[in-house]
Amino acid sequence: MKPNKTVKTTSDIFTAILALSTGIVVASAAFIAYTCFTYYGEIFKIVEAPRF
Repeated sequence: MKPNKTVKTTSDIFTAILALSTGIVVASAAFIAYTCFTYYGEIFKIVEAPRF
């Protein structure tokens, strides 16, 4: 019995959608990090409460 070597196009479409959505998430995170660095000078900062 020969193995079935046909490739389904739906698998390729789902892979392309997954790659596109992953790219969008990474680009959004990079944009947010750049914007925070531009506005505040730091990407992550732990804010301390003022002591009275």
